Amino acid sequence: MKSKLAKWILRRWGFELVGEQPAQLHTVMVASPHTSNWDFPLALLIGWALEFNMRWLGKKEMFPPVVGALWKRLGGIPVDRKAAGSMVDDMVSLFQPGERITIVIPVSGTRGYTPHWKSGFYRIARAANVPVIPAFVDYTKKTCGAGAPIELTGDVTADMDKFRAFYAEIDGKYPDDDGPVVLREELESNATPEVTADVNDPAASVIGMAKILDLQAAKDLVDSPPQDLVVLDVRTSDEFAAGHVDGAINIDIYDDAFAEKVGALESGVPYLVYCKAGGRSAKACELMGSIGFDNVSDMTNGWDGWSAAGY
Repeated sequence: MKSKLAKWILRRWGFELVGEQPAQLHTVMVASPHTSNWDFPLALLIGWALEFNMRWLGKKEMFPPVVGALWKRLGGIPVDRKAAGSMVDDMVSLFQPGERITIVIPVSGTRGYTPHWKSGFYRIARAANVPVIPAFVDYTKKTCGAGAPIELTGDVTADMDKFRAFYAEIDGKYPDDDGPVVLREELESNATPEVTADVNDPAASVIGMAKILDLQAAKDLVDSPPQDLVVLDVRTSDEFAAGHVDGAINIDIYDDAFAEKVGALESGVPYLVYCKAGGRSAKACELMGSIGFDNVSDMTNGWDGWSAAGY
């Protein structure tokens, strides 16, 4: 019933719906361009029309009493940006076996122009090993819907090239406010790191200068380590004691003295950083890059992926 109603509304508004629900049970969805207040209700209608079981992130300020209860019934998840250090792990845990679910992650925090996408979607999809669905509303062609799922490989530029190709001919309601399809780490790949990111933003570009390594690449690095490689586990001491990568050292990112302890390490040697599933390690890599560590690799699937692989 909801699907039929959503399709009827889209037709009444003059939009042609394209796309279909993917075969995969678990997916992450991004929606772009975001230049108008209309993009949000249209995105909900697209999800309902194509029968996605959607969960979407919103600032906690969007969820006051009464209205907040309605948003939650419609799949909303309130996010406190000041306490979002475990957001990646929390989102990954929503993917339950046998249950179809699509988590919608914002790639921009505003309807205005932004110079890059936020990379929370990338990190969550990589940590959960799920594809990303590109959703869209083209106000010029009056089409809307969802593209085929994009499998991420860990090669950020190659992966983002697929999104750039998909969105190249799609026009937002206000094209002048539509920023480029690029992650900040692509822009900064040859730049000096600066302390500019809000590392508490769950959808922020939190990778900084770190290299993104999948499990196999991380395993290869550990098996054939460069000189002076340090494997840094940023989970709690209890998590570390329950199991960790051989030879790793442990500094809990939730420790108030984390920055001080990391700052005491040798900054000129290579580091492989990991946590449970990718959220905390991303934050750690951001901090390390901001204080001069220039050879940091982030194991995206974390200890959960490492142990599940039997390494």
